[in-house]
Amino acid sequence: MLSLTLLETMIKNCGDYVHFQIAERNILQEMIKIVRKKTDMQVRNKILDLLDSWQEAFGGPGGKYPQYYWAYEELRRSGVQFPPRSRDAAPIFTPPVTNPLMRHSQAGYGMPSNTSIRLDEAMASEMENLSLSNLDSMRSVMELLADMLQAVDPNNRE
Repeated sequence: MLSLTLLETMIKNCGDYVHFQIAERNILQEMIKIVRKKTDMQVRNKILDLLDSWQEAFGGPGGKYPQYYWAYEELRRSGVQFPPRSRDAAPIFTPPVTNPLMRHSQAGYGMPSNTSIRLDEAMASEMENLSLSNLDSMRSVMELLADMLQAVDPNNRE
């Protein structure tokens, strides 16, 4: 659960580089494996909540990172039932969409439409301040998270 909480925090608070690394480093595939092994229901439901919210936040199959949608669809097609979305869940940062006509429908569920614009501007200014050492630190955290996810033993509840 701690690894999933860290991953959720990284998605919400880090930028495009982290979103790309999660999509490309087999983390989503590891999450799918954990769900399929029917581990602890609390962990399983957390993964399902995350995948559902991420696939929506990243624009579905036509979004910037279709890998998030693919992970969601992979489980849905195999018959996995996703828990209903909570109305009071904290919104996820929604990256800018490539189609400006869809901008208002992509603002993020539970968020005023102008909030994502302010978030976009804030994230852009933060990206200018990223140094190579910051990116190396993020890479180290991602590698640690990947190692942690691979070390999960579904038979050990601890």
